[in-house]
Amino acid sequence: MTQNPNPFELIANLNHDLRNPVCTINNLLYLLRREISNSSQLEMLEGIESANDEIQFLQSNLLDFSKCQSGGLTHYSESFAINQLVLQLISDFKSRSHAREIRLSSKIPTEPQIQWEGDKTAIQKLLQLVLSLMVSTSRYSQICIETDISHAGQAMSAEIKFRFQGSIEENQTLLKYFSQDIHDWHLASIPKTNSDLSLWLIKAFLQSLNATIQPGQLDPLNSYFIIKLAMQAALTHPFEFKSV
Repeated sequence: MTQNPNPFELIANLNHDLRNPVCTINNLLYLLRREISNSSQLEMLEGIESANDEIQFLQSNLLDFSKCQSGGLTHYSESFAINQLVLQLISDFKSRSHAREIRLSSKIPTEPQIQWEGDKTAIQKLLQLVLSLMVSTSRYSQICIETDISHAGQAMSAEIKFRFQGSIEENQTLLKYFSQDIHDWHLASIPKTNSDLSLWLIKAFLQSLNATIQPGQLDPLNSYFIIKLAMQAALTHPFEFKSV
């Protein structure tokens, strides 16, 4: 008797088949970026790069979803600096935020004083998922990502604050989930839209990393929420912040 095919294995296989055409597009964009100098052509190229970034991110999300369904996420611990992670996040989303006329910035320590021990790749993907959801589904004029440390006795944890400006309606759409415990997120077992997939993966990564999202405040000019990451850290210098 033939067994029914595993749909998550199909997703993983299709994701693998997408790698070659996506790689070709990346190479062509690289060549075009070197040749084009006309401002109007550069603007069109940035639009293509933004769309390509979204395709690659969706491809990555599908792969992570298939991994979660097939056996869960595997974590690897390494030493890294949160502020460098945030700077890379800002760089990665430059094209997508510019295409949507969003001013993306950061507020981070001037030096990488803190070295954290944790799964850098998983934390990076969690932050990418959150920022992608904000950029793709809402109409914000500004998004600023800040880093900080919280203390609970002798224990320390890293805090990533997403501060943003926009209409109350837009902010409420996003904070509908981020204002409640992730165990109360009522998500379908199989996501139906890209936004549902992002929320599904955010919940999966938060749970696997033992991280939390805490609501801050809701205001058209200054809304924010905080991601708290429980990790071991070695403090070497006091914090001194600068805006980027």
